[in-house]
Amino acid sequence: MKLEELHSRILGFIGLTISLMGLIGCASDETAEPVKVKTEAEVQLTSYVTGFQEAQGVTRTWTPPTGYDNLDDISDKNISVFLTQNPVPENMEEEFFFQRGDKWLVSKEMTPAGSTYYLYGYIPHDASIKSSIDLLSGKTYADGAVLTLKNMPAITTNDICVIVGAKNGVNADNDNGLTTGQFGYTSAAHNFVFLLFDHLYSSINVRFSVDEEYSKLRTIKLKKLELQAQVLTNELTGAKTPLKRKTQAVITLKGTTDGSSPIESIAFTPDETSGNADEPLFVSAEGQALSTSFSDFTGNFMSQGVSDFTIRSTYDVYDKKPDGTDGNLIRENCVAENKINILQLFTPVKTASRKTRYTVKMTVNPTYLYVLSEADLDNPTVVVE
Repeated sequence: MKLEELHSRILGFIGLTISLMGLIGCASDETAEPVKVKTEAEVQLTSYVTGFQEAQGVTRTWTPPTGYDNLDDISDKNISVFLTQNPVPENMEEEFFFQRGDKWLVSKEMTPAGSTYYLYGYIPHDASIKSSIDLLSGKTYADGAVLTLKNMPAITTNDICVIVGAKNGVNADNDNGLTTGQFGYTSAAHNFVFLLFDHLYSSINVRFSVDEEYSKLRTIKLKKLELQAQVLTNELTGAKTPLKRKTQAVITLKGTTDGSSPIESIAFTPDETSGNADEPLFVSAEGQALSTSFSDFTGNFMSQGVSDFTIRSTYDVYDKKPDGTDGNLIRENCVAENKINILQLFTPVKTASRKTRYTVKMTVNPTYLYVLSEADLDNPTVVVE
């Protein structure tokens, strides 16, 4: 369609639609920092994560526990773990499962063979997070534990998950009947470690695309995508406060025998001194060109009480040459903000939920309200559908 034909249409905008799906698996583009270890021993590690609604079946030589999918592509992630025992050992420290080359290693040898450990921890390890573990009142580590994670980022590209099951396997394809709520691991000459994870945060997936007709005239390059959130502090008055940058999580885990979740409670406490969370989910100095197909940008956030989001996108606008290739940079660092209220979009839900992914579809779509000038074409506004 020619530019003159577009002049009769209404003003262009980036439309926003929202959909609610199950949570994506634990994964991130971030690379784990190397961990400092005193000793190390080789293990064969397999991990599973709670499933999500749009998951499709895949071929494997074993079947994961019901409700879980294989946790793929974690070779660059370190797993923080406490190798607890009864009686409680002195000077117990945070340990790690980590990969070197094609081998998984553990930072502490679990010896002698036949020793029983109870594994509690989270993925991916973050050096800025301070973790500690305590016994349940009057119990042993066979019964569960209280895992505390301090200085957690409230918004992050990492999908932070907690161990909700652990067991020694028979071999690489046999998890020895692992179910959720088990934490006991018996060491052996060949350490086949099977772990189950559950999500601590919610996820947001922003999907950008460009209308087919508009893409013939302009190229949009996304340079930054940032997320802010508001927490509902009083349901009666509707009072809200900004989500803080850092938070503490106290996770109470109680062992189960029927396969039910061991997560008895998760209490998040914001760090009021850490400032307001305003985190980039995506940054690119040169910008990522958007197309007529969706491009996905995913982040994760502490969802306790979160009722509102603000999504801020920064982008450049280029014109197109007659042959369809990119031309001149005509608008630089355009900023658009979209405010999203959970209650309005997902009645009667007032706040976000843990283990839920919120999918936001944003489309650059020129529908013109008046005769368009070049400046109007170069500055598409952003609205919520």
